[in-house]
Amino acid sequence: MRYILIFLLSSTIFCSSDVSSNVDVVQEDVKVVRTGEDVNLTCSFSALLQSTKAWFKQTADGRVIQIVSLYLSQQPSWNKDFEKMSRFNVIKGDDHFNLTILQTKPSDSGTYYCVVTSYYSIGMGAGTRLIYEAGHTTLQQSLIDTLHPGDSVNLQCSI
Repeated sequence: MRYILIFLLSSTIFCSSDVSSNVDVVQEDVKVVRTGEDVNLTCSFSALLQSTKAWFKQTADGRVIQIVSLYLSQQPSWNKDFEKMSRFNVIKGDDHFNLTILQTKPSDSGTYYCVVTSYYSIGMGAGTRLIYEAGHTTLQQSLIDTLHPGDSVNLQCSI
């Protein structure tokens, strides 16, 4: 009995030490789109041990919204707001989980983050900034840090 317990403990330590490594998630830095264009936001990672993948959007005002998640190889689970739009789709594989946005709109601007979990480890991409270009003018929204009354703020506009 004692040998079985030692074996179980040692195999648990061996297995858990193997899964505690970081999950590296790679995303593109910036994508610039025009009205009505389709865009593919890429997310790649190691093909080993992922269990859940998800895409989040951070808006210019700092709000973070979950768009979609996928557990193992089940069907994607969409946030109801994005599911109703039907302009969003995912392309999934063993080493990628790409988000496609059809017929982009200015409201699609923001930073998109890909998150991948592997047992006890979570990997998060650095984010892809989706910048909306209207004609010859590029609209780029900056994220705002928390401000307090009386704080000074620098605003910048480039054309």
